[in-house]
Amino acid sequence: MKIAVLGATGRTGSLVLAEALSRGHQITALARNPSMPGRSDVDTVEGDIGDPNALIRVFEGADAMISPIGARCRAVDLHTLLATNSIHAMTATGVKRFVGVSVGGLDVPGDRKGPRDRFIGVLARTLAGAASGDREREYQAWQASDRRGRY
Repeated sequence: MKIAVLGATGRTGSLVLAEALSRGHQITALARNPSMPGRSDVDTVEGDIGDPNALIRVFEGADAMISPIGARCRAVDLHTLLATNSIHAMTATGVKRFVGVSVGGLDVPGDRKGPRDRFIGVLARTLAGAASGDREREYQAWQASDRRGRY
């Protein structure tokens, strides 16, 4: 399977990348720095998630897209931008499968959280501040798209 990976150089992304490669998948990664040290087995496209054309180049020919991008920066719209541009690129390229990493503080329909998990969610939303709203807007963008799935 050919998989497009966003955030492949981060902590979680590098683990996703290693697992996908160990399973024999062909990987194309989006990277702000096009040379991924020690990774001659990964095709890279230079760019970032703010550039819809870069995402289209990464998604070309892919069967699925995985995004383990976390909130390591202070951008309050990082994940909303990620969803908006990814939906556009997936539509343009025909990619139908999306796997993303979310946060524990996000409440969505169908959740069956116990009291402990509800408390952790409130705590996470309180500590995350504006980033919590960004994750909610990301979820809403995916739900409004034709690429929505199960959360």
